[in-house]
Amino acid sequence: MAIGHGDSPSAVIEALRLSSEEAGPSRAGPRSLAARPSVRGTNEPEVEDLDTALVALAEIVEQGEGTTRSEVWDGDQDIFHPYRDEVAHYYRFVELKLGRRYRRGDTPQSGPTGETLAIDYRSVHPMRRNPRLTDHPVDSPIRAAQAEFNHTYCTLLRSLEQAFNGRPKMLGAAVGTMYTLKAQAQSLMQMPGGDDRTAGPTFEYLEPELRR
Repeated sequence: MAIGHGDSPSAVIEALRLSSEEAGPSRAGPRSLAARPSVRGTNEPEVEDLDTALVALAEIVEQGEGTTRSEVWDGDQDIFHPYRDEVAHYYRFVELKLGRRYRRGDTPQSGPTGETLAIDYRSVHPMRRNPRLTDHPVDSPIRAAQAEFNHTYCTLLRSLEQAFNGRPKMLGAAVGTMYTLKAQAQSLMQMPGGDDRTAGPTFEYLEPELRR
């Protein structure tokens, strides 16, 4: 059973169950369900078999969609505001759209009814739309910064590829690279790019032979 981009978690779970049934019991026998510390500070199991894959998927669903279809919370405390419950990712965007926070008792149907969420859009970087390296001359500082960003971006892609293909410890390196990428993007968006716009990252893929 093929899993396509955009399939619901339930479809992914069903595909995993079918694949597991077709493959039969693991020759390696049962494995440990020992949890490992995650970047978020929670304990998540290593994905080594069907059971641990289902546990990991449940965590993904909670973070993205809430603990249940009738909840907006992901089951954790807000890492920036420990006195608050953490809103699942999808509902954070709802808060931004509606300009109001969720509070206890709110549901997906009720929408957020908590305190007003002020957004100062004047503080948003007016980044140039769809920037490309070729927008700037070869000796441009912007182009040099964009090229550096692209090298980091491809390093991240490579680390993720390795992590999902037999080297799971590379995931930690990938997370570190994500923070480097964030800092480089923020730096670019502070560089004037002309027409009252700032520069920005280009996310251009580099063939392996062109990488450092």
